[in-house]
Amino acid sequence: MDESGWKGVKFENRMIVAYAVFFAILISSYKLMLMRIGMGESLFGQMNQDILLTWYLVLEFLGIAISLMICANAYYSFLQMKRIRLVYVYSGFLSMAVMDFFHVVSYAGSTGLFENSSPYASITYWIMGKLIFFIFMDVTSVLSIKRKFAKRISIANIALIAMFCALFLLIHTSTVIIDSRSKFVFVGVLIIAVQIIAAYNFTKTGIKIKNWYFIIFAFGILMFLFNEVIFVIRGQNYGVVSIYANIVKIMGLLFMFKALFSYNINSPWIQMMEAQERIKKYASDLENVIDKKTQKINEANKNIMKEIKYAREIQQSLLPQNDLIIKDTRFVSRYMPCENLSGDYFDIFKVDEENVGMYILDVSGHGVSAALMTMFCINTVKSTERLINRYRGLKPHRNLTHFYESFNKMSFPPAMHMVIFFATYNFKSKVLTYSSGGMNCFPILIKKEGGHAFLDKSKGFPICQCSEFYTPEYYSSSINLHKGDRVVFYTDGLVDQKKNGVFGQENLIELMESNRNMDIEIVDRYIAERMEENGGKFEDDITYFIMEII
Repeated sequence: MDESGWKGVKFENRMIVAYAVFFAILISSYKLMLMRIGMGESLFGQMNQDILLTWYLVLEFLGIAISLMICANAYYSFLQMKRIRLVYVYSGFLSMAVMDFFHVVSYAGSTGLFENSSPYASITYWIMGKLIFFIFMDVTSVLSIKRKFAKRISIANIALIAMFCALFLLIHTSTVIIDSRSKFVFVGVLIIAVQIIAAYNFTKTGIKIKNWYFIIFAFGILMFLFNEVIFVIRGQNYGVVSIYANIVKIMGLLFMFKALFSYNINSPWIQMMEAQERIKKYASDLENVIDKKTQKINEANKNIMKEIKYAREIQQSLLPQNDLIIKDTRFVSRYMPCENLSGDYFDIFKVDEENVGMYILDVSGHGVSAALMTMFCINTVKSTERLINRYRGLKPHRNLTHFYESFNKMSFPPAMHMVIFFATYNFKSKVLTYSSGGMNCFPILIKKEGGHAFLDKSKGFPICQCSEFYTPEYYSSSINLHKGDRVVFYTDGLVDQKKNGVFGQENLIELMESNRNMDIEIVDRYIAERMEENGGKFEDDITYFIMEII
């Protein structure tokens, strides 16, 4: 079966096959060993007792070294992951390594590290080491994989150390637990039972989460079980069978090392590297997506800017000429939005043969929303031409009242509002009649003979959404003009030094008075030059027009 076909088999079925192969190899090797021994051949060639004992010690110390490696692996993993299972794992392997060490240095025939060394003392260390180890493995196998470390677990470590000390004192005060063949067999059967429970629980967990590393760890436990069965059946000796059993034990430890290393270190590292590769891929894909989106946004922005440019051209095309003469009046104007579209607007139009109308307004805010509002204003003012004709421009307050009522019929946002200054000029009487709708900067009259005055006799209410609880009254005021007089109509952006940093109101008056005899086109150019000194960048729209009686 190829690899793709093997992966298609259920995890449980693959596990059964693995177990079958595992036991077949294990039992076959044992049978082969017994067969060679029965034929009078040594599994390892011709060896005397001393050589077999040497190999036994080598394998025992190798087992101790592997146990300590696994202990270090589990302890390091615990420091990183804080999983409580790892505490019991490293405690179990540490206990087995320590007890195995006492085992190999305390039996008769060794170098005599302990004064009361004896075969049964050695066996006691060996048996109790495995029993303690597999008790820890049983506890490990029933704990939740995700359960984290708790401070009280340090009590378990203290108990482990106390157990080592108690066992050491018992044995070396001539109290030997395993002092007969019957006790050896009994404890061996007990260990086998504990091993079966641990192997079963690890296998069950592996099947549940479909993880082969738990199955491999269970294989290691089963190799220990096989090792224990051999010693229970044949007894503890240092012959060929013991060498074979120790080799099986070493294989079991290697299986456990492989499982723990792969699950706690290698597998997370591989997952991290794969995650890094995925992140790189995602980052690369994201960069491509961002580039495409950015390109689309730039294209959309270009289209929007193009449309805004057209809207600006349309808005400016609705403005009157920069230099306009209607009978005996001349108007010079300038329109400087702080953005592409402006909330400022003005208009100058002929009412009839005797009157010219004009207004200037400032909508709250800037940009598109404010510009759209100016379109409403233009439409509303134009729709009142009959009303203007009816009152022959003598009652601009009636125009503002109508404008306020029209504004409140619309569903504009509550915060949207505007201020407006409306005026008409009669050519025959030379009277300028005006009305303010909350204008916060009054037009300035610059007199030909000298001096100036503000058109501040009318102070009306701003145009806003307040008709439900307030109905304002607008009033008109009049002023006589003479030949050479000039009136400056402007929005607050022209004299707002905080936002635009060019003129204050006093500066504007001084400039107009000092140049009262200059052509108003030149005066307009002076104002523009002062604006350019600021770099042409403003925080508020600037709009003004100068009316001159000629």
